[in-house]
Amino acid sequence: MKLLRNSVNILREDGIVHFLKRIYIFTLSKIVFPYVILHLFMRIYTYLVGRDSQIWVFSDFYSGQEFSQNKRYLFQYLSKENPGEDRPIWLTRSSELYERLLDEGYEVYKLNSIKGRYYILRAKYIPIDAGPGLFPWWLTGGANIIQMGHGIPLKASADSNTNWLHRLVSWKTPDYGVFSSEHERNHFNQYDSEAKARAWLDHRLDRDTHTIYTGYPKTDAIVSPAFDTIDGIDVVPEKLDIKESDVVIGYFPTLREGHGLNIDEVFDVERTEEFLQQNDAKLLIKPHRDLDTDTCILESNLIELIQPDTDSHQFLAEIDILITDYSSIYFDFLLLDRPIIFYTPDYTDYTRIRGVHPNYDNVIAGPRVNNFEELLKQLESIVNGTDEFAHRRQEIRNHFFKYADGNACERIVKSIKNT
Repeated sequence: MKLLRNSVNILREDGIVHFLKRIYIFTLSKIVFPYVILHLFMRIYTYLVGRDSQIWVFSDFYSGQEFSQNKRYLFQYLSKENPGEDRPIWLTRSSELYERLLDEGYEVYKLNSIKGRYYILRAKYIPIDAGPGLFPWWLTGGANIIQMGHGIPLKASADSNTNWLHRLVSWKTPDYGVFSSEHERNHFNQYDSEAKARAWLDHRLDRDTHTIYTGYPKTDAIVSPAFDTIDGIDVVPEKLDIKESDVVIGYFPTLREGHGLNIDEVFDVERTEEFLQQNDAKLLIKPHRDLDTDTCILESNLIELIQPDTDSHQFLAEIDILITDYSSIYFDFLLLDRPIIFYTPDYTDYTRIRGVHPNYDNVIAGPRVNNFEELLKQLESIVNGTDEFAHRRQEIRNHFFKYADGNACERIVKSIKNT
């Protein structure tokens, strides 16, 4: 109450401008400056502690909840292939994920626990596949940060934050940048603005980053699916009720920001079911979190909705025909050499709000359709044996992937340890 009374008195005596100035000075001197000094000190201190070259620390540092993408598959590879040589540790905020990984025999701790912080402090290797998010960067001095990225981009990147204070206190630049090929590394240079190219560059690599062309761990799960599935986290193919004779079609749209899609708007449910029944086909829809799933599709026996937070790569090999739009999963699916349709009914709005890669139309290997009639026509053509883009798929795949053998994890580990 005393602080409140003093604030009111200052406001009355000095006016609003001087009052705000005092708040600004107080914030800088009492909060921001000590925060920066403390965390820079911790960062320097962690260089002196020493690192254990056997320890690899993994986490979903963006939300702390998921077990997916490149980091998941590199973690599982190390757990299975190098159990005596390497010690992979997963950190999570999710109690459910913690229990499930523990039950599977993995070493796992809570992200914000004392042990979680301790192993970040001790780990020699910290692989990531996005921006820093919840990552406690001040504990990473002396660690090797391995940036594997989220995927090869088809959509535009967000603008970069170039504020010097943000750069000073937020993140350690990566020591290694993982790519699928030199062509993919140069792909971001084709963005239509320096800011968008810089945004991609900021969280991916720095002038001192070692670039390694190994391929991505998540594609290993597609090409040679030898990774253990985890009940409650993954969609186990056996539970999808897919018969051997079924043609499996997957619809995997990307994230919309502020203008989500409704399934009933992009699919005529009655005609979709009729097509599926006539062709012994099944449609799997894996929506992004902003796709409205309040739909009568939920009542269909031929159409199945996959939970948005499910890892796609565990069952991607089950898909015979992929329908996508601006998602990087397109490039991953190229490794299976199967037909792809780009369904973009909101192309005008999407390019205006978020934007696509300026080379979008030149790197897609499949027809782009804008309405359900065109989509159905392309599906019928493919199911009847027409594959007009087979050569184009191989051409694009060879550009973007130096390797397509399912051994990316092995190459990453060897490249880093031999550097």
